[in-house]
Amino acid sequence: MTILDRTKFIKDGIFVIGSLLAESITDPQSTNRTSNEKFVLTAWPDRPVRYPVISVEQTELNSKSIGTKGLNSLTSINMEIMIFSKSTNERDILAGSIFAVMEQNQAVISASGLIDQRFYNITNMDDSGSQGLHKKLLGVKYSWPSQ
Repeated sequence: MTILDRTKFIKDGIFVIGSLLAESITDPQSTNRTSNEKFVLTAWPDRPVRYPVISVEQTELNSKSIGTKGLNSLTSINMEIMIFSKSTNERDILAGSIFAVMEQNQAVISASGLIDQRFYNITNMDDSGSQGLHKKLLGVKYSWPSQ
């Protein structure tokens, strides 16, 4: 497990969540994906993708000093997990799987330094039209006590 440090905590935090999801959720297109295609992304690729895909991004942070010397801080980190799918059923099944994996693996996530996991938002963001993508955003917040 990656343990977050002060200089790389954004990159490493995204990696921790992305890796957990990639290892724990079955890719419905695993037999059809080529070796350069990924199911869980931490950055949107410049090449075409095969749906469904899951992206993990850090969207906000807020840090405050704790203690008298100001060397330690408690940082609140918001992440968005976005599901992109061609089907609402597949989108919702994946959202349930993500929620379950993250709830069941809080100890694993906490070992990296991300504690106090809280889901704060689940929103459908579907495109219109028959060719539109079905998207669901899951917002999750962590606290990270740094030293």
